[in-house]
Amino acid sequence: MHDSNRLAVKNLLPLLCTAAILLALMPTASLFPRFWKIFFCFPSAKISSLFLGSQCLPVHEGYLLLRSSIPIRVTQACNAASFFILTLSLFVGLAVKYRKQTSRFIIFSIPLLAYPVTIIANSVRIIAGAYITNWTRAALPENFWPSIHLAVGITVFLTFLTICYLLIAWRLNNAARI
Repeated sequence: MHDSNRLAVKNLLPLLCTAAILLALMPTASLFPRFWKIFFCFPSAKISSLFLGSQCLPVHEGYLLLRSSIPIRVTQACNAASFFILTLSLFVGLAVKYRKQTSRFIIFSIPLLAYPVTIIANSVRIIAGAYITNWTRAALPENFWPSIHLAVGITVFLTFLTICYLLIAWRLNNAARI
């Protein structure tokens, strides 16, 4: 087998693993709502309430963070299930890519990072959304609010995903040299 073919296969396997996990798990984001609410929505709402200095009350659709200015509803849609699945599949792809260069412990622990990264990223998104909501509601008309809310989520999640990818790839790349 030529070197170019080996390189193509080496780069294709992590991509295929990432795509397979995405395709297999993405439908579960809308299934099992109680699971996503308990394991993803609740920790993010609780951490956010601590940083915002507000109460976190369970309500039918999720959690309510009582702030003096604007109450924040952390609903089922705020559980970051899609972000978790994307992060997990990306981390598995990285683990597969660097599987021959690092120890098995590191390879198997990388996907486990997806859960805490998701909880922290979602908490940051909720906190940033709370502050930005205060600013935008004072400065912008109501028809801009949903777009701003969406932009905050995209910005926070893409930033976390990029930083995690770069840090893990850098660490695994350097682990091969140690």
